[in-house]
Amino acid sequence: MRSGTDRGIRAWIAAWGLLALAACAPVPPRIAPPPPAAPVVFAGSVLWREHGAMPPGARAVVTLVRQTDSGVSELAHVNEPARASPVGFAIGIAAAALNGSEHYALQARIEDAHGNVIWRLPQRVAVSAAGTATPSALLLVRVAPAAAVARPGTPAPAAVNAPPLVSALGMKPSGWNAFIYGEGRVRRLDTVIGDGQVRRSYTAVSRQRLRSAVVIFTANHGWVRLTVSPGGCSLGGEHYAWSAMLEVTGATFRGCASGIP
Repeated sequence: MRSGTDRGIRAWIAAWGLLALAACAPVPPRIAPPPPAAPVVFAGSVLWREHGAMPPGARAVVTLVRQTDSGVSELAHVNEPARASPVGFAIGIAAAALNGSEHYALQARIEDAHGNVIWRLPQRVAVSAAGTATPSALLLVRVAPAAAVARPGTPAPAAVNAPPLVSALGMKPSGWNAFIYGEGRVRRLDTVIGDGQVRRSYTAVSRQRLRSAVVIFTANHGWVRLTVSPGGCSLGGEHYAWSAMLEVTGATFRGCASGIP
């Protein structure tokens, strides 16, 4: 009987010892979850050359897009009040949404309070999936305003809601833009010269394509010509497929062009 009691006491002591050891054992540290990955940032400025005030309610819209063989899709966008040039922007997006083997670009525009596009980026600016190491400078060009109502019997002006077929711009000898709208009898050439100080719209614009692939648009009885030539052209860090030369009553302006001449 005593032997059984001794065995019970020893078992109780052993169990108590195990509990004591467990109580003294260090508690494993709680591992905190890893912090969320920092977003990839695409930052820069939207610029335009004119110094006049934008209409009330105008906003600059910058969009990050993915470019694939099947088309262009929007990933993220921001919009900022557009009061004076430049307008800074920053688009943040989760790194998981980007793929280093795909192509991305920024596109930008300025809309008035009614959603009408009044300034636009002539062509998208390519960016890396890693974000912008240096801020992007997006130089916008003005979307030509509606032309005056034509007199009866004259060709109707080209629709300005459609994007221009050709957009040209430059800084030599001063800032300028030129746009070709429409085809055939309704083709129109709009020019903006000297930071918007001189604006002209020309109808009855002829088009001539040379064997060298140079395309010449002529208006105002030959006094105005826009010549678009194939070959790379760079302006403000952006690259264009065409170079351009605008001649207006003896003055010559040089720059770059995009579109389908």
